[in-house]
Amino acid sequence: MDLRSYLDSAQRGERKRLAAVLRTSPAYLSQIAAGFRAAGAELAARIEAGTEGAVRAEELRPDIDWAALRGSGGATPAKPRAKRAHSRAAV
Repeated sequence: MDLRSYLDSAQRGERKRLAAVLRTSPAYLSQIAAGFRAAGAELAARIEAGTEGAVRAEELRPDIDWAALRGSGGATPAKPRAKRAHSRAAV
């Protein structure tokens, strides 16, 4: 389901509740739903979680490789590099 359909079918107060859960505004959600703005990757993932999967991140941002981000696309995620301790010579 796309975000516009989800918001159009939402019960009264649902937009405001969803926006609060997503840490954004109802107006910004409406702009994303109307196609005036694009959700960032993090917000797209939060929208998917906040709508309990009804609106998929892939639907919001098809340009992002979600399988790789989620670790299920066959691509091996980069391992974090160990931090090195920096030592300074006494001057």
